[in-house]
Amino acid sequence: MPLLAATASPLLDTLPATYSFHGLFRVRVAHRRLGRLMREEFPFFLDPDARPDGPVDLVVEEGTVEPGERMLSETYSFREGSFVMRTDSGRVSLAGGVLRAEPGLDPEELYARWVEGLLFFRVLSRGAFLAHSSAVSKEGVGFLFPAWAHTGKTNVALEFVSNGYRYMADDWCIISSAGELLGYPRWLRLFSYNFEAHPQLRRTVGAPKQRRDLARRLAFTRFAQSLDPASAVPAGLRTRIESRFFVYVRAPISRVIPGSQEGLRAPLTKACLLSTGRSGGVGVTELTPEELARRVALTAVYERYQFNLDRTAEAYGGMPDGPLDFVAAGEGVLRKAFSRTRCLEVRMPPSPSKADLARIRSVVESA
Repeated sequence: MPLLAATASPLLDTLPATYSFHGLFRVRVAHRRLGRLMREEFPFFLDPDARPDGPVDLVVEEGTVEPGERMLSETYSFREGSFVMRTDSGRVSLAGGVLRAEPGLDPEELYARWVEGLLFFRVLSRGAFLAHSSAVSKEGVGFLFPAWAHTGKTNVALEFVSNGYRYMADDWCIISSAGELLGYPRWLRLFSYNFEAHPQLRRTVGAPKQRRDLARRLAFTRFAQSLDPASAVPAGLRTRIESRFFVYVRAPISRVIPGSQEGLRAPLTKACLLSTGRSGGVGVTELTPEELARRVALTAVYERYQFNLDRTAEAYGGMPDGPLDFVAAGEGVLRKAFSRTRCLEVRMPPSPSKADLARIRSVVESA
């Protein structure tokens, strides 16, 4: 599925810009492809008054990156004071607070693996935690929905936003130790199961031609999923079809749900850990702040595992700010945050219907 993107100005592509994420992490971007992505997805955090020589946590620049002399593997190398990693789309080097990336590097990978990865460590050292979670708010009430990947964070958030809540986060959300949700409203990443749970989105996402392509991809995906995965021939056909007609849409919440709004700050009122159950029903269980903090911290470890490998390799090469025990540090921050809120585990069906999601919203609101 083609990505949805705003039209960028060639002039803006060449201008450095500084972004401040709630004052916890500041990054200056002078990489054209990454700059375009961040202007689209993070306009709220753009600091137009930032000085070109002002303090930042990270500078991202564009340029040629030479491999390091000393190799750790085919992927990692280093020289004194500089760490280099090779990706499928180019090389990246990190020296102090400067990240240099080659022009062709995939901007989503550059952001998620490096900028967001460094943001994760910096905000943790400053009393906040980047949780793998969606979040919404409404009239001074903030709901957090942490979960493992593909459990239902986006589906649940879309249900709430469709019913008047502000969109605060889809995949990652910042939580302060004081118990405040700090919004991180990136563009949504939508997959086939999101469109199955929210059929109305097929009428709002993209131009008419894109919607026709989406309908075709969804039809082939449904057919592929009806094939028996336990039999070799159908399983192989299923894999080929799902690969050929993979559904992936990147779009702002205002385009997905017309009239919706983003939110940047809200008190954390309820933290609802999402899980799926074999019974297929919807249920709620109370959790202690300590148990919820442990699970949310461990979920972040799992989801950021690949970046953790990068940090480990950096430390081996002698780079400063190597790996820290962010499970324990994250638990500490989250215990303080969750001590002021209602902590729940919400069980949901593996493939929730629209009616299931409405039931989840009702249960969360009344819990």
